[in-house]
Amino acid sequence: MSANRVLVHQNIFDRFVDRYVAKVSSLTVGDPGQATTVIGPLINAAQAEKLNRLVDEAVEQGARPVLRGTVGGGLFEPVVLVDAKPEMRVAQTELFGPVVYMIPFGSDDEAVTIANDSTFGLSGAVRTGDLNGGNELAKRVQTGMIHVNDATMHDEPIVAFGGEKQSGVGRLNGAWSLGEFTTFNGCPSTTAVGSSPTELSLSLRR
Repeated sequence: MSANRVLVHQNIFDRFVDRYVAKVSSLTVGDPGQATTVIGPLINAAQAEKLNRLVDEAVEQGARPVLRGTVGGGLFEPVVLVDAKPEMRVAQTELFGPVVYMIPFGSDDEAVTIANDSTFGLSGAVRTGDLNGGNELAKRVQTGMIHVNDATMHDEPIVAFGGEKQSGVGRLNGAWSLGEFTTFNGCPSTTAVGSSPTELSLSLRR
């Protein structure tokens, strides 16, 4: 699972982009069977071509690539964009590939507005030196999962997993899985014909 939108406070935006690009540039793309590979292929070449077309479209509409590698078969080298607009398709699509666009913000309210301006909401993260403030901010983001000072994807077997909006329905893991895969069947019983129910049993069908 890859994060595609990265919101950075405007006071550190340029420095963050420089350091982010330097790190991403060092990641090896290739055969996942090789120990040195960090980024493996997309599911197939068609998905890589589709993603590349979205990047082309964003660049034509004014987004600026500060990092853009090559595409070959299912292998897709990382892309980092700045100056992308919220209405661009690259900003309104679940990309499922190593494409990131950076967005500066000036306040918590602005960051929440940008984050929630999407028809999707699978997972997210808040990185901050203010843990309490980060927790409060995380509560305002419309996403199925959000992690404070952690990666955007951190699946735990006892924590509900699932998305909001067009990113999915229902939850997996723990008690939530039992609920999703259980049918509740009400079965009242009576002691005689015409009398009121005296017992109520509830059977669970898997």
